[in-house]
Amino acid sequence: MPLFVRKFTRNRWGNITKNCVMAMLAADAITDMKTTSNTLSFWVIDSIDALDDVVVALATGSKITSLEAMDLVWVDEASLINDGFEVRSSLGDTAATILADTHRDVCSLTYSSLGQLAMTVFQSINAEQCKKVSKPDVKKCVERFYRSGGINMGRCSEKLAEQIKKIIAH
Repeated sequence: MPLFVRKFTRNRWGNITKNCVMAMLAADAITDMKTTSNTLSFWVIDSIDALDDVVVALATGSKITSLEAMDLVWVDEASLINDGFEVRSSLGDTAATILADTHRDVCSLTYSSLGQLAMTVFQSINAEQCKKVSKPDVKKCVERFYRSGGINMGRCSEKLAEQIKKIIAH
């Protein structure tokens, strides 16, 4: 079953535990669901085994200037479809051009549906469908992908390209 993955800021979601309920969700969590043109960005993978692809896609976006640790959360595609969310394919902003077409937008979001989507993400975090990826692991993922020819350095920011070159040189 496909998984929709996105980066999130763990501390904005507060201390979510197994018995946590949505009413206890920190208000800052909604700011982690920043939309553009009423859409929210995700990357789709076929299984959790492909999570490294999302790490690379996110780590090599054109606005990224440094490889950093990241928290990822994933939601089952079926949950989004069953809840009636509109999903649209769109090219993702990544120097890993082979992964650009794995980007998806959850579209036509409203105040209400964004809250419902936040609930879905909250439930995924609560179910431990999330992972902290350390900075060294991000670097390893990017290095592996670079060595396989999967990163177009011309699509990286200048600072990120310099950092990747230093990693490759070691």
